[in-house]
Amino acid sequence: ILSRCTRSSVIFCASVIGPQTCLDPHLLREWIPNFRYGSHAFGLVKERKDGLVEFQRFYEAREKLLPWINEYSPYHLVSRDDPPIFMDFPNQDKAPVPGEEQKDPTHSSNYGVKLQEHCREFGVGCELVYPGALDVNHAKVEDFIIETLTNEPSAAVSSQPKYRCWSSGGRRPRVSRAPAIGAPAASCNLPVTGCCRGI
Repeated sequence: ILSRCTRSSVIFCASVIGPQTCLDPHLLREWIPNFRYGSHAFGLVKERKDGLVEFQRFYEAREKLLPWINEYSPYHLVSRDDPPIFMDFPNQDKAPVPGEEQKDPTHSSNYGVKLQEHCREFGVGCELVYPGALDVNHAKVEDFIIETLTNEPSAAVSSQPKYRCWSSGGRRPRVSRAPAIGAPAASCNLPVTGCCRGI
């Protein structure tokens, strides 16, 4: 799902759920070692589907495909004048770590982690949400769009607690309140260094 809000003909913001943010097979294999998707976008599909074989053909054809990758890959199109971006990966089953195999490599939040890093290099606002994410300003696409367009937090955003901690017992983050921004939440079960940053 892509929501594009425009002012005149200029894109004002972009919000996406489960996006594939890059079309470069070399980067994809580095970020998600068990990745096997994307070859079909460049016509590298045989009648008998075998994702690993097809992805390897895609990987080996990268140099030939680089002009298309540079033209269409979101990661390769980031520039300083881009509008703010919101990405949600609701099916992520663990904290993302680029370079680790993923349960759902096609919709892994590793995509989002790497695009967010790249956007920050260019000074582009980029929010990343997944179960257990830190620094969550907007819990949902709708909240991001409402606040971006109106400069006013939606009711849902206003009522959100200020701290989120990864809970090993569930898919969604445990939400806690802490006395001051940056202070650890009392119910957090992770080391203070890896959790409970104020948002």
